[in-house]
Amino acid sequence: SLSTDLYESLEYKVKTAAALDMDVMILSDLPEDLDPDILELLQENHIFVIVVDGQPSSYENSAWIGTDNREMGVRAAQLGAERVAEYQAGVLATSFRGGTISASRKERQVGFEQEAARQEGMTVLPEQICTSNGLEAMQRVRDYMSENPDMNLIYCLDSASGITASRVLLEQGRTDDVYVI
Repeated sequence: SLSTDLYESLEYKVKTAAALDMDVMILSDLPEDLDPDILELLQENHIFVIVVDGQPSSYENSAWIGTDNREMGVRAAQLGAERVAEYQAGVLATSFRGGTISASRKERQVGFEQEAARQEGMTVLPEQICTSNGLEAMQRVRDYMSENPDMNLIYCLDSASGITASRVLLEQGRTDDVYVI
């Protein structure tokens, strides 16, 4: 089983991103002074980090985005359009409040959906909200993917849902079929 502490730790997220050969991680916070082992892992794997609603970091391959969460969603949709010519995008979020998501996550979702509507060939599926329990979240993502077999892009509103989606894709051997933002 996946403990909550492990599931939410920066070290776990970075190790998973490195194992999945991710190019970009979007995090809600990044310590100003990173642990040297985490910093080395990010640098060795050339992982670009976008920090949303956090503080600027000493990690040189990162960008800080203050409170314009809607623009973050817009940029995610634009990135999706660059990477996948036509897509059916799922939207994932993790709820730490029993089924509701934070206002900042909702703003990212609105920005993504508005920009996707302007792009040709983009369809956004209804959102899936996962619990913070790792095993339950993985099952919800499995169900979401089986209900939407043509989904080829997953926009994750937070790092926890991104890790969950990536783990399910790895488990199913679909890391080349579905692009995760």
